[in-house]
Amino acid sequence: MSDLFFKSYVINSMGMPFTVKLGFTLSTDFFSNKVIFENLIKKITVYLNHIDEHFSPFKKMSLVSKFQRRELTLPEFTTEFQEVYNIAESATSETKAYFDAHVKGVYDPTGLVKGWAIEKAFYSFLHPLVSKHLVQAVAINGAGDMQFEVESETDFKWQIGIEDPLDPSKTLAVFQMPTGAIATSGTSKRGEHIIRTGSGEELIQASIIAPSLIQADIYATAAISAGRTPFLELIQTKNF
Repeated sequence: MSDLFFKSYVINSMGMPFTVKLGFTLSTDFFSNKVIFENLIKKITVYLNHIDEHFSPFKKMSLVSKFQRRELTLPEFTTEFQEVYNIAESATSETKAYFDAHVKGVYDPTGLVKGWAIEKAFYSFLHPLVSKHLVQAVAINGAGDMQFEVESETDFKWQIGIEDPLDPSKTLAVFQMPTGAIATSGTSKRGEHIIRTGSGEELIQASIIAPSLIQADIYATAAISAGRTPFLELIQTKNF
């Protein structure tokens, strides 16, 4: 059955709102599990705040800021820090440096941390709700980056709208998908925050759909950096 009703929770972290949506059939006893859901939202909030404290380059004592100043001690090279660093290094190679966490000469993984944190939170806290049949659909969205899933027995599909960067009141396209991720990068909201390293026609927005939000986030950033023609040439070599 595709008819679901939804409960939404808003989490403020990393200087932006994150929205968690849970979908239920009419036969699902939401109220019996309400405390479970509320506790999960608290855990996600704590987790996102933790990531912000460790990875924000705007916080003086974050691990990233200390690494930039060459002040990070050996015990502070946490498993999370190493994971993000390794992903960033792999992304640079995979995208021919159109995504590059060192593009400004110092290590700054901002271009992937939000997507990475959302995906990690999704699989740690939200995916188990689907696998345990407590919900039929679940999604987490942070500033247009979204990881989502639908229970296999449910024919519901998420409707994902792509905003027109030139007119936020308009939608460029709508995709219907049960499970996956989408990331959007561009200049309409935050200005020219991505360094353009390609020689192709400049893009003002790029949306990438992939199974993994980390992958989608990396390639959305790479698209803006590369420009249209170099990015199309890049993805022709990938199994998309």
